[in-house]
Amino acid sequence: MLRTWVRDSGERYDPSIVPAFWRRVADQPSWQDAQSQFGPLDNVVLPEIWAENWQQMHTRLGTVTKLWRLSAEDSTLYQPIARIKVRQNAAAQSIHAALLAMISQRLLTVGIDFGTWRPELRADSLRAFLLADCATAIGEAVSYRRCGQCREWFTPGRADARFCSAACKQAAWAARQARLATRSRDR
Repeated sequence: MLRTWVRDSGERYDPSIVPAFWRRVADQPSWQDAQSQFGPLDNVVLPEIWAENWQQMHTRLGTVTKLWRLSAEDSTLYQPIARIKVRQNAAAQSIHAALLAMISQRLLTVGIDFGTWRPELRADSLRAFLLADCATAIGEAVSYRRCGQCREWFTPGRADARFCSAACKQAAWAARQARLATRSRDR
C-alpha cells in the first residue's frame, strides 16, 4: 500500500483519495502544465543521478500509459494490455530501474502502518510517489476509467462504476435533472 505523500504546501496525495494520480500527471497537455499544477518533483536537491526534470518524468509516464488500451467491450474502460513482464518491456524497465535507485537512496522506504499492521511504501517526494503509484498500477494490472462527470481518471471498484465519487454521481444526476426540466419547459 502506498502511503500518503504531503507536499511542502500541505496538499496530500493519497491513492485512496486521488486514484490514478500518475495517470492524471501523464495526461497533462505538457510537462510545463504538470510542473505548474503539481509543483517540484523533489523536496531537496538530489545527487546528479536524479537530474531528471519534469520534461523527462512527463515523457516517462506518457510512455507507460501505452501499457493500457481501451476495452473492446466497454468504450470507457482502459485495461492493461497483458501482465507486464519487466524484462520484456522498456517502459516497465525504466520505472523498475528508477524505483531501485530511489530505494537505494532511501527516497522510497518500507514501513508498517501500526493502525492496520500492514506494510506500506513511504514516498519522500512527488517523484517517488509518482513512480511507486505507477509501479503499483503495473504490478496489480489496474484498470482505469474516466469519470462521467469530472473526466478525471479513477480505478473502478465495480464493472459498472461510471463516476469517481459519490459527489460526481450526484452532480451528474443533478445535471441530468436540470436538462430534463429545461426540455419539459421548452415543450
